[in-house]
Amino acid sequence: MGKQIITKGKTISRPGWKNNPDLGHLHPDRAAYEGGFLRLRQVLEIIPVSRSTWLEGVRIGIYPAPISLSQRTRAWPRAKIYALCDQLMGTDNTA
Repeated sequence: MGKQIITKGKTISRPGWKNNPDLGHLHPDRAAYEGGFLRLRQVLEIIPVSRSTWLEGVRIGIYPAPISLSQRTRAWPRAKIYALCDQLMGTDNTA
């Protein structure tokens, strides 16, 4: 079963390999660490902090820095955000 994450008062399940029979050949929870990017709005749905708190945390190095996708577009690698979730929850599934 996927990991349970509590965000903004709601408990959600992060998709894991056991929820999807097509991903059974992958390492457990590998699907959650696959590539892709998250925009700030999506990051803040996962990590329950305010926009200003998140950006200050990025500035001082608490949270990962975004990657420039274009001149005006910044996004965070999905793997780094889920690794941060695991770190904050006290688990580590990056094997």
